Amino acid sequence: MHMHKILDGRKIAEKIKRRLKAQVKKMKQRPGLVVVYIGNDPVSLSYIRAKEKAAKEIGIDFLFYKLTDKSSEKKVVGLIHRLNQDKNISGIIVQLPLSAHLPKKEILNAIALEKDIDVLSDKARELLKNGQPIFIPPPAGAVLEFLKTAKMPLKKSTVVVVGRGMLVGEPVAMLLKQRAKRLIVCDRKTKSLTTETRKADILISAVGQPNLIKKEMVKKGAVVIDAGTTKYKGKIVGDVDFADVSLKTSYITPVPGGVGPVTVAMLLANAVKAAKKAV
Repeated sequence: MHMHKILDGRKIAEKIKRRLKAQVKKMKQRPGLVVVYIGNDPVSLSYIRAKEKAAKEIGIDFLFYKLTDKSSEKKVVGLIHRLNQDKNISGIIVQLPLSAHLPKKEILNAIALEKDIDVLSDKARELLKNGQPIFIPPPAGAVLEFLKTAKMPLKKSTVVVVGRGMLVGEPVAMLLKQRAKRLIVCDRKTKSLTTETRKADILISAVGQPNLIKKEMVKKGAVVIDAGTTKYKGKIVGDVDFADVSLKTSYITPVPGGVGPVTVAMLLANAVKAAKKAV
């Protein structure tokens, strides 16, 4: 019987948070983290609460600016400019998705580069593309943590990333492109997804489509990292048909309790790093 190992995101996140807590204790000034959110979506609010809880656990000051759906671009950008100037704030996050009437690009580009711990502004992404990011995007940082745990050498591995989303797929691909032996990125245009995914020593899916990845799509012994999340039949599920696929993998992340908690931990690591740089 083939034994697959589960990459426990909660455990890995706890380890990272313990390390960060020790660092924060030694700092003269506590890092400050701000989340700016426009709207009232319960899923977004639950993500923000998770960030708040984790930040407080390690001793980071947490501020939450919740603006109404009616807020103008000018108001949001004005707030971000004030936060850029505030010495007590080391990291600024704009919780996505934004209301339809707000221009995502302009708002994310208002965040000062040294406070853009989500790595979502054009400047930050340009630096990432050129292999010299100030911060590693949290989802990509989470993927690296899982690969460390699984002892998977990127230099010898073919990595397949499914999904080109701005939040996960794209930054993960940008980061791994420089580190993997071979990188294949799949999206809606990919003719035969199965042909591509079967090449993967490391398969990362970030689409948000339940049961997209089935066992016949996975090479035996692959490491599978499921970064998709969707509400499906009242539960939070990933992209991977876990029960089936896990029988073939060497390592696999669950949903929930996989990529999510580690991504939050890596975001906090960026906030701590930003605070250290600002001293």
